[in-house]
Amino acid sequence: MLTLTAALRHAIAPSLLSLALTTTVTALELPIPTGGYNHYWSDTFGVNVKRAGGGFEKNDQLQAVMIASNVIANILHPGEQGTFTIQLSNLTDREISGEATVELVRYEMITIPNQDMFHVAPKKLADVGSTKVSIKIAAKGFQDLTIKPVVPETFGGYGLVLTMPGQDKVFLGGLVRSLVPDAPRDPRFRRLAVDLEDIPTITRLGAAPNRLGMSPIGEDGTDKSWAHHYEKAAKHLREFHAAKLPVVIEFGHEVPGQGKIHPLGKARSHLAVKTKAGEYKPWNSVEPTETDGKAYMTRHYSDLTWLPEFDSAVKANIKRLLKEFAWPKGPIIGVDLWNEPWNGASIAGWMADDNRYRQIYTVMAEAVEEVRTEDKAEIWLLSCDSSSNTFDKLFPDGKDTFLHRMDISSIHYQNTDPASTVKAWVDRKDKDGKPDPIKVWDTESWVANSDGRIASVMPTNYALGIERAVGIWSNWGRSVLAMKQSIKVRTAAGEKKGDITHAWSVAAAVGALQHFIGNRPFERILWQGLPFAYRFNGYADQPDGGCITVIGDTEAVFGYGRVPFFTIKSLAEIAAKQALFDQLAKMPLGSAERVKAEGEWRKRTPFSGVSLNLSEEAGKFRLFDYNGNRIPAVGGKLIVPVDDRGFYLATDGSLGSFDALSEAVTKARLEGLMPVQIVAHDPTAAIGTRAVLRLTVRNMLERPVSGPLTVTAGALTVAAPGTLALGAREVKTIEIPLSGTADPSNSYALAVSFDAGKDGKALHSEALRCNVIAKRTIKIDGKLDEWQGILPQTISSDGTVDRTTAEAAWWPDKPFTPTAAQGLATAWMAYDDANFYYAARIVDSTPTQGGLRFADRDDDATFFPETVIPLKYEKDKDGKDQIVGEGEPLTWPKGVPRYTYATWPSLPFGDGIDSVQLGFNVRAEGDKPWYNHPKGTFRQFSGYWDTDYEYSLHHVKPSKGGGTEIFRLASPDLPHKHFFDHSPKSPFEGAVNGELKISNDGKVRIVECSIPWTEMPLVKANLDAGTPTKITFRINDSAGVGTLELPRDRSVSRLNAKALKPDWTVHWANEIEFGWEKP
Repeated sequence: MLTLTAALRHAIAPSLLSLALTTTVTALELPIPTGGYNHYWSDTFGVNVKRAGGGFEKNDQLQAVMIASNVIANILHPGEQGTFTIQLSNLTDREISGEATVELVRYEMITIPNQDMFHVAPKKLADVGSTKVSIKIAAKGFQDLTIKPVVPETFGGYGLVLTMPGQDKVFLGGLVRSLVPDAPRDPRFRRLAVDLEDIPTITRLGAAPNRLGMSPIGEDGTDKSWAHHYEKAAKHLREFHAAKLPVVIEFGHEVPGQGKIHPLGKARSHLAVKTKAGEYKPWNSVEPTETDGKAYMTRHYSDLTWLPEFDSAVKANIKRLLKEFAWPKGPIIGVDLWNEPWNGASIAGWMADDNRYRQIYTVMAEAVEEVRTEDKAEIWLLSCDSSSNTFDKLFPDGKDTFLHRMDISSIHYQNTDPASTVKAWVDRKDKDGKPDPIKVWDTESWVANSDGRIASVMPTNYALGIERAVGIWSNWGRSVLAMKQSIKVRTAAGEKKGDITHAWSVAAAVGALQHFIGNRPFERILWQGLPFAYRFNGYADQPDGGCITVIGDTEAVFGYGRVPFFTIKSLAEIAAKQALFDQLAKMPLGSAERVKAEGEWRKRTPFSGVSLNLSEEAGKFRLFDYNGNRIPAVGGKLIVPVDDRGFYLATDGSLGSFDALSEAVTKARLEGLMPVQIVAHDPTAAIGTRAVLRLTVRNMLERPVSGPLTVTAGALTVAAPGTLALGAREVKTIEIPLSGTADPSNSYALAVSFDAGKDGKALHSEALRCNVIAKRTIKIDGKLDEWQGILPQTISSDGTVDRTTAEAAWWPDKPFTPTAAQGLATAWMAYDDANFYYAARIVDSTPTQGGLRFADRDDDATFFPETVIPLKYEKDKDGKDQIVGEGEPLTWPKGVPRYTYATWPSLPFGDGIDSVQLGFNVRAEGDKPWYNHPKGTFRQFSGYWDTDYEYSLHHVKPSKGGGTEIFRLASPDLPHKHFFDHSPKSPFEGAVNGELKISNDGKVRIVECSIPWTEMPLVKANLDAGTPTKITFRINDSAGVGTLELPRDRSVSRLNAKALKPDWTVHWANEIEFGWEKP
């Protein structure tokens, strides 16, 4: 049973062929986690949950093993029936005989509610048949049963279950009925890749193998030591080629951990220091004066990168492999370097710096280029298994050195932020000036792991600009697709080994995906709104063979805030939460009860009762579920469910039918969804100075709506129109003057209600602020007295703001109350002719000494010293490693750069220190280095570039000189990067010549700074033009307080990894506008 965490799952080295798939097992490996979810299997197949530990394929008396099948992977195509041989073994000392029944149960895999994507389990749909069998097995004997169940033509998953009186039910195996996938039009490219290793199963699914991992070097760098790596890979490459299956080779897997290729003769691990008290502590965690001055090598992580002197051998080995197996001579269509080569440590054996990666990538690229020229081979060069790694390793200096040495950006688990809109990549041209864009391939994101999510996640991936995707969990000896199981088969002559593949119901959903979409090109989303209707065009010779995929609730799949329209709810949810909405208006902002109620309000329940309805046009238009079953029309109407599952719409193929279907879907009647989306834009003037609230209202329906509109904003007077009318899918921005008495908190409870009559209600609730940058000159002294009267911006990590505490927070000269909780901060902003000013007061009872001065950081301090002492370990009684001694010192070779990380990198954005990040979104979208959204989609559909200037405000620990530093994290001239140690530098990175004061009295941290306008000329241009400017800030706390960012949960924003550094932390898009106080 699977017990791994999601964090570990996506860091697995990518061998398709050595993942314990050939281990003999006695229990059927089920694609479910342990820990309380086995009742799903009991409810579906009637098995005893107490059997889960040993496997549901046995009880106290019998054990079952499927030993033969006449169908590949038990995947039946239309019209086929299966014959299955089950071997039953008697576990008792007496004969077992009698009549039994083999039941056929139809089921589907679901994602367990409120769990991550790896928590899947079966759900029973129906009992669909049974077969009588006679059993007579001698004590400790066995009997082979041949079963020929009548499997319905309904597509989906089926389970075989043995029922015998007086015994627990026994699960015999899984099978599916699936559509036939499209035959590949381009033998070199298949859009869906899987991490399965069984060639017949891959072919049956109409997919391609994903990656084949191998080492490009042997333990001593000789041809002889590499021979077994070559032969192992060659065997599988020949098999792939014979099956006409294209594959990517990922070099870096199974690199030997010992030998002369390594700087110390072995793989390196993170280092420790020894204190004067004799304790071993992580490297750089203790001041050098408190240690014995030596370096000790632990067992934590490992660096398998070889010495640079062996790069020539690596190039020769790669070239040799490609000359034999590169496309079209062989199956290799692309090469990649290392699985997830994160800086500092990777479970896949990468722990080297960016310079070392660039060196190895260069020799790999040279080998590819030479084989392309010499053999006319067609090979793509993939990047670094995440766009973050790609930016940091290949483009950190702002140069295009690797722009034409990278053909594909390989990504892992980037959700709706695949970085598919980088202009330099999208608009790349070849040497002849012809378009040659860098594509995006997802080479590992196991997210679509249940039947309904195949048809929602995979088409969304394609719409996000991901050309080729894995998307489905099918690796590391577990798979929701099909499980190849090694077995022992008993015969009269003794045992023999074999294997059998059981398909799970998800395989049927994959069959439907490959049948309806396959390699069909994504063209566009039919309209900007919900549900998403993805149009995939037909092939050139079948223009009316296209498909439209409809999915409504992508939040359920990708998570809160990660998709457009995350505030939209179903009308069923609106009705259920009307009372909660009414209560919110009466609760004070920041109160514990309101925060709890807001959490319930934001927590969207899955769409219920929502549908898209269109005419079937006398059978011309056809609707299919996610497994490919045709859903009949009702009264001449096709009723498409709108929820977290995907559904397919296609036509009869008649001339012009697909364009007609697209038009019909665009005009289809949407029922059961909130009629409008409401986005609130804060006023950019103070109350009493012509403050105006702007509401952008988008009609989600294909028909006009109208009705009463009610808007309240705390105790303010709101001059909103009493009614609102919108045309079909029309968008209006309404300007609503606000007046009255300003609240000192500068926070107002916004509540908006729109009643569209029979089309339902739209309700919206969030906190509103007035955003004004004051005209004032501030002396940077850390005292905050000069900030009196400037509008505050108070945020908390969980939304809770104790009123007494908050009142103190709003006034710069009043102390926080003793009960103020960590995770609360108030900020102020001002400007004059020379500077931008920022101040923040932060509840922080865990002060630190500070961090590094990054402008003159000693990069070498994060890497191996010349000499290290390996620690010796033994297991204690609990199986845990204990240090029992020290080995002989090991010395790094002279003249070789010490590229192995000794510990985690030190980064200039609050990584373990107290800091503030300040960001400005100022450039027009046309001037940014990324397009806002992939072609055929719309604004904010995917992650996008927003922040143009970003700064880290932090203090420096005394041992590094003390004081403070304003470090530039982003500017229009600076490449996107994370400033890793030893990373090639851009001429535009470094410290800012501003002023910064930081203090902490043990309870409260005060940050006050000025940044000169010469540092941010584009922001100054906005000021001079009187143009509002989008600003965000983030409070980092060494104790960890969650996401403490200004735009959090705001309707104008969404989760956006590129809003601030780093890419891998949760950030909200920089979309909050600020006005400039006029002199």
